[in-house]
Amino acid sequence: MPALARAAPLRRRRVSLDELLQRARGDLIGDPRRALNTANEAVALADARGDLSERADARQVRGEARRFLGQHEAALVDYSHAGEVYRRLRRPGDAARSDASAVDSLRCLGRPTQALRLAARARRIFNRLGEELRAAVLDEMIGLVYMQQNDFARALRLFDRARPIVGAVGHPLDLATLNNNAATTLTNLDRLREAETLYAAARSAYAQQGTAPALARVDVNLGYLALRQGRYGAAVDLLRGAADVFDSLRNVPLAIATRLDLADAYLALNLLDEAGALSHEQLRLAEEVGLDNEHARALFYLSTQRGRLGLIQDALDGLVQAEEEFAAQDNLVWRTRCVLARAPLLLARGEPSDVKEAVALSRRAARVFARLALPSRQAVAHAMLARAYLRARRGRAAGEEARAAVWLAQSLGVPWLLFECLYILGRALRARGEADSAYVTYHEATRQLERVRAELHPEELRISLVSDKTDVYQELVLLCLERGSAEEALHYAEQAKSRAFAERLSSSVDTLRSHGTAHLVGTTDAGVLERMQQLRDELVWLYSRLTEGEANSTIEKLRRKVASCESELIRLQRRLQPASRAHAAALGMGGVESRDAASRSRLRRRLEPGTVVLEYFQAGEELVVFLFDAIRLTAYRLGPAEGVF
Repeated sequence: MPALARAAPLRRRRVSLDELLQRARGDLIGDPRRALNTANEAVALADARGDLSERADARQVRGEARRFLGQHEAALVDYSHAGEVYRRLRRPGDAARSDASAVDSLRCLGRPTQALRLAARARRIFNRLGEELRAAVLDEMIGLVYMQQNDFARALRLFDRARPIVGAVGHPLDLATLNNNAATTLTNLDRLREAETLYAAARSAYAQQGTAPALARVDVNLGYLALRQGRYGAAVDLLRGAADVFDSLRNVPLAIATRLDLADAYLALNLLDEAGALSHEQLRLAEEVGLDNEHARALFYLSTQRGRLGLIQDALDGLVQAEEEFAAQDNLVWRTRCVLARAPLLLARGEPSDVKEAVALSRRAARVFARLALPSRQAVAHAMLARAYLRARRGRAAGEEARAAVWLAQSLGVPWLLFECLYILGRALRARGEADSAYVTYHEATRQLERVRAELHPEELRISLVSDKTDVYQELVLLCLERGSAEEALHYAEQAKSRAFAERLSSSVDTLRSHGTAHLVGTTDAGVLERMQQLRDELVWLYSRLTEGEANSTIEKLRRKVASCESELIRLQRRLQPASRAHAAALGMGGVESRDAASRSRLRRRLEPGTVVLEYFQAGEELVVFLFDAIRLTAYRLGPAEGVF
């Protein structure tokens, strides 16, 4: 009887521990922070009991929770402890499971060689024991290692090999995770429609968890897919939201990786201040945490931003350093991206030796991307090679490379890529005197650019997108004037410019406070709103000081402070706006539409007799003026802008 009395509490404690472990496993994807808290309770209970098996089980689960939260060093400690105990207890299958989990943490910490060595040991044990499901999950872990090294073809083969077993035997969330990872691989291989299908399946499964952390794991990859498709507004919205979720989980590695994709989107939109600030911050964080891949990526984006600002040598030095870091990681794709990114900087510097080197770098990148079967990156390399040949006055070679780029871009159908390739082909045709062909090509290029532009919600983003692409509109204006089509020339001139005024900052903030804040403002955005109010108050004070007539030195300092506050206020204003038209519509927020030919016609009909409207446009070095009244539209080429003014 006393023995039975002693046994009953033990049984209850055993059930309690099992329940804790089961609850922690169930929360790993939906609420990993809660899973870690539960796992800590399980570890404390197991340690108090002193049972080796229970201590190993509890630490294995805690390692999983830490891995899902990006605490990879701590996770490795738990996996190592659990694996050692399992081996002492002669449980090789469980020990191999600990090794398999450690593979992913080693990957995230930038230790691929160690990860693959551990994976090989675990695979031998799983194969010997006939553990098909665990072997399939291990294939997925190994695939992620190869994916981080940008060996996408090998990664996809492993994901495809794992899918039948995971689908037949595994949990639905296991299959969702596999589909999520496979879709990211397909995105990098430019198989975008297949990626969309797998992402949809994964998101449906994650949505059943009903939590933001679960959805964020798909949304971050959907944001990357949108970025590759040129849907930059959707990319910004998805990536910003996912990064905020990872911040709330204190998952620093995932937050860094997500914001690096966001920096890439900002660069595509020519939001250089945002891209630079974000890249610089992630560079610092990646160094603190010890994330080699993310450190090199941050350096790449920061160097790209510096190059856009004209800091050529700083940008070149940064890209060389990033290439060395990627070489240490055996990452050929990113090494080659660093090589290709140096080409436009060398062309901007413009020395004959620079042009020659740009040709060599672009040719090398095109060969590597062709060998790796990455068509979008190969197309970009061919387009850059065509640009370098144009600079070297090799028109025929430029045309051949540009046509190769267009052919690759057409096979993918991605608007931003089609624009880049068609634009360089138009330049090559124009250089060879083929004006009619150049006109057709430029026209198609602008059509693709407007497809990208139309997806963006705030007019400010549409303006920013084309701020470095106005050359194509300028060329079309001149070609249309040569063809005697002033109406069409004015149409392209207006496309190159903004015809909408931005809202006043103060009214925009008030609008956000009174409309839609329930949808838009979480804890992060609430802090942004508070900072915006502080800036507005500070600006009111600064403006009053400026009107008081201080000394010249003080006035200059005040003006610099005003400019700094205004710039920050504009950036924060943009932070609160949905970037995509679809997201804005879903939130019930309207957007300012660009004017078209119909609006000009309405304007002309309303003009009083004798009223003439003049509109100036600079096409390259030449100044053009359009004059129209209620009846006629004419255009005059005034010659070099310097001579006119």
